[in-house]
Amino acid sequence: MCGYEIQVDNLIWNDFNTSHIAKHGVKIYEIEVLLKDKRLKFLSAKNNRFFALGKSGKRLLAMVITKERGDKFYVVTARDMSKSERRYYRNDKNK
Repeated sequence: MCGYEIQVDNLIWNDFNTSHIAKHGVKIYEIEVLLKDKRLKFLSAKNNRFFALGKSGKRLLAMVITKERGDKFYVVTARDMSKSERRYYRNDKNK
């Protein structure tokens, strides 16, 4: 996986993406905390979407965002990390 450095300050929220992440048990504030994680890893994805792994409180989350107009990003989805994603996130050589 290839890492990217991305500055995400402005997120776009609407009824669809807030209800979608809620289906995965994720709350908006958890995404905001995730984006402040010093070990947050942005990885490549398809179609101008970025896949991220990070920590929010005690939860390890995976998130997909897409770059929108200006400096805004749309949260496509967020969920708990899979076992292999947790292993990748915790791996020291990927810090």
